[in-house]
Amino acid sequence: MPAVPPPEELPDPYEAWSRVRPDEYRDAVTARVMSMRFVPSEDVDGDRPLGIAEQFVWLEPAHSLPDDPLMHVCALTYGSDMTLASTAALDRQPHRSLQRGPSRVFMTSLDHAVWFHRPFRADDWMLFAQQSPSAVDGRGLSMGNFWTRDGHLVATVVQESLMRPVRRIDHEND
Repeated sequence: MPAVPPPEELPDPYEAWSRVRPDEYRDAVTARVMSMRFVPSEDVDGDRPLGIAEQFVWLEPAHSLPDDPLMHVCALTYGSDMTLASTAALDRQPHRSLQRGPSRVFMTSLDHAVWFHRPFRADDWMLFAQQSPSAVDGRGLSMGNFWTRDGHLVATVVQESLMRPVRRIDHEND
């Protein structure tokens, strides 16, 4: 498991998002169902691979989950789609909860696969360590590993995403 600060030591991105872009925040379902804490790159211990975009995010469901293992698998799967595509676009913009202005890149998932390695509970903070080795010609490839707080690898995720520059429409000149 990567050596990163615990989620309690990291800021809540939703607080700034709700102040800077309140309309977008209000319409975002994710803020009501999943808590996130982004690890600043300077707080990640160890050598980082050159030329590969990385981000580390702690995720936790906003509400406790029942004991049904399927609910925990579903929560992890939902959380895996919240930040993975944005890893491929980190050289253009941060995740939307961290942006200060309008999005510059439109992204959507083309495919998404999850491999579960062992039983786990998703209702405590889990570290989602993500990398993108390739983002070219409008497509990004991102991969990630989910770690429990006590250092167990519980799932691996791979996603291919479509990325396009956002085009602003000037309505004044219509």
